[in-house]
Amino acid sequence: MSPDLYDLASIDFGPLWKRERDFFATYDTTIIETDFRVKKYDRHHWMMMAAPLILYADYLDMAGIGFGTIFEATQDHLFSPDVRHRVPDDFRVAVGLSDYTLTRGLTEFSTALIVHRLAPDRAADSLKSLAYENTEKMFRKRVLLGLVRGAGRDHFSSIPAPTETVTVGKSFAYDFLYYALSSQVGVDAVAPAVTNPDALHRFASHGIDMGWVHKYNPIFIDDLPHTKVGDIIAKLQSLGIAIFGAADFESYQQFVNFWLASSRGQ
Repeated sequence: MSPDLYDLASIDFGPLWKRERDFFATYDTTIIETDFRVKKYDRHHWMMMAAPLILYADYLDMAGIGFGTIFEATQDHLFSPDVRHRVPDDFRVAVGLSDYTLTRGLTEFSTALIVHRLAPDRAADSLKSLAYENTEKMFRKRVLLGLVRGAGRDHFSSIPAPTETVTVGKSFAYDFLYYALSSQVGVDAVAPAVTNPDALHRFASHGIDMGWVHKYNPIFIDDLPHTKVGDIIAKLQSLGIAIFGAADFESYQQFVNFWLASSRGQ
């Protein structure tokens, strides 16, 4: 979905992350090798991933850095649709670079749809680069791919159960993903990965329409390069990703209210 002013760069953190390099090396990308994670520089904040690119900014003639950050990456993205969203300044700005992230208005659901529409033959290798077998992450990604492919109930019941589970109510990202997934494919399909599926049943009882997770949330539109907004939105729409309408904002706000109340124990 990136316009022509973007170049792809990938960070190789060392042998422990070989499966990631094996995948991204198949793309036309600039690979930067670093031992930052081995040295445990990642213990404080995930934004350390920008450090190698900042160090190479002059060499690569970069004006900014964009991550693949999606909506559910942080609860800080829960802005009211009535508030004009602005990304807070960070250390990229401090060193003269701009934030060129394109994906905050998308979710794991809509990005999976992009993969399915543009590169379905790469999905299997992508999964191997993202997670190990029998993990919660691998289970969730397989459920998600089945959803965007329009798979039937038999497909979801055939996905191997993970050897680890997550607890709904402890993490915004997991809460969002499993509330949304269970609303799309049913609680039974995702229950093997959840310690407390009763929380999903409680969410289902509220009847919140989660169809908006497949769409682009325009409260993040100011994040896009202003000269390329039209091209990016047109590309998303050509892939079947619509822009939020009034009903989507209403359902979105219902979800926000539900999550805020449940996270406070109300």
